[in-house]
Amino acid sequence: MTMTNTAQKPPQKDGSYYFDDGDCVLQVDGHLFQVHKFLLKRNSAFFRDMFNTKPESGLGMAATGIIEGSSDDHPIICQESFEAFHALCWLIPGDIRFAQRTISTGNINELVLIASLTHKYRFEEFEEWAFDVLEDLSQDSSALSTVSDMHRIEDLLFIMIQCERHILAGHKPVSFRLLRSRL
Repeated sequence: MTMTNTAQKPPQKDGSYYFDDGDCVLQVDGHLFQVHKFLLKRNSAFFRDMFNTKPESGLGMAATGIIEGSSDDHPIICQESFEAFHALCWLIPGDIRFAQRTISTGNINELVLIASLTHKYRFEEFEEWAFDVLEDLSQDSSALSTVSDMHRIEDLLFIMIQCERHILAGHKPVSFRLLRSRL
């Protein structure tokens, strides 16, 4: 009878988004991200609500009384793919006007991930930016050919549905009809 080792590898610190002076540790798909709470709170209603909840209320408190996210041993666990969260982290500390100048059709896979997570985590300004950039890229006939797999196409369809809901709710019009017609 052979026994298999079921012990998990300890999570690895992300090489790009594990900041020594960060004050919040998140674990995503076996990787640790140590980031600045103020950037998450400044840009995301989801994180603002989460971090403004008092620890003594029990939300965000481990059974040991240690606040989740306070260390590598007690990270906040996010159920995202490493690739998606890494793409989101690229945007969080930056100036979205600069980011827009660096996006090209070669980055459409990352942009689809960013658009999906900015919607999920309520990064409203970044979500609007991502929709605008996707709309701009949809004008390039080669843009959609860079979408790498069916999962990304499903994400893109989800984003288009969100755009339609956004329009129906009376918000700023976003035109994805051209993008949809190319699928």
